[in-house]
Amino acid sequence: MSDAPDGTVCDVIECGAVPTITVRFVEEAADPDAIEALDSDQPVTCIITATIDEIPGAAIINVQATQHFSTTVGLLAEGFSVDMLVRGDTSHSYSVGCTATPLPPAPGEPEFILVPSTGLVPLHSAASLDMASACSEAPTGDLEIPVVRNASSLQGLFDISGQTETTAIIEIEYSSFEVAPPLFSAATQPTPTDTWRLNNIEPGQHEVLGKALFDEGWQRLELPHVLNVAVLENDSIHLGRTLVVRPRRAEGSLLLYDTAGLTSLKTLNSDEPFTSLSDQKSRIYAEGAETFATDGMSGAGGVAEGALRGTWDTTNHEARLDYTIHLSGLSDRCTVPSGGGAGALAKYVQRLHMSHSMAVLCFRSMGVRCFLRHGM
Repeated sequence: MSDAPDGTVCDVIECGAVPTITVRFVEEAADPDAIEALDSDQPVTCIITATIDEIPGAAIINVQATQHFSTTVGLLAEGFSVDMLVRGDTSHSYSVGCTATPLPPAPGEPEFILVPSTGLVPLHSAASLDMASACSEAPTGDLEIPVVRNASSLQGLFDISGQTETTAIIEIEYSSFEVAPPLFSAATQPTPTDTWRLNNIEPGQHEVLGKALFDEGWQRLELPHVLNVAVLENDSIHLGRTLVVRPRRAEGSLLLYDTAGLTSLKTLNSDEPFTSLSDQKSRIYAEGAETFATDGMSGAGGVAEGALRGTWDTTNHEARLDYTIHLSGLSDRCTVPSGGGAGALAKYVQRLHMSHSMAVLCFRSMGVRCFLRHGM
């Protein structure tokens, strides 16, 4: 039996409340047939979230309860009621989010914004419901979810002029459009019918980029990003020839040697082309500067990469490596491809990535500094 003094007893008293939340799909005057454009044969999955302001005025908001449920489009159109168990004697803020399956749109009809990974329509309550719940009470409240088809689209032309692209992708923040080879043949210009198109896009400011693998996999090019593309509801934006470019070719060679055998250059992983737009190889790469010296265009986000060709010579303890990259800015959407002018070449900062090498080297090429680093 312990001789320790008695501890302090602190009773924690909590009570619960069970409010009833009615979730209802509502149509807007601008799109009175939107609910009928959802597939009534597929379930609608929803989550109601109750948050609580733990310390009023301190902006400490915690999720206190969630309620998952699945129902139908028809029941949500009439109003579907859900009971939730929450902490009593306090006030909660309720919100709801659902996903539904759209019907295939008829030609010319407006379309829903879609989650790219699932193809489902994300739907959310327009405003939160603030409601107090006393102990053992069962208050009621409504959450309305507007159903509207307000998706937009982006389209345009894409070509790395003079090259045959093995793979090409056009991306915005949450979507991608991949093209099987070849996208456009070398030395040809795309026509107005050779367009890429991204549908079911959320209205707002978007950042668009195009990237391609070409030269039989030895080069990759991510064009500078098209910044601040403003997309309105039910809008269709055509970027024209912005992503049709005539890049500048830059090539050279490197001589790496280690006569004392103090580095791991003999394990150099080179002389292999890229197999995708994301794999890692020994390569030279150039990153776009935010502004070009001659034309004022932005090179932000642009990356040109060339896989290094050559292997380690065990007899002479050296590696002679060749590289080729193509550097480009963006074109005007309505004119012939320009590649962004001479400034695109002058303002790129070049770097090297060497796989399985501990060597560090600095040198100059084409008037800009280059770095050779391990593990970058």
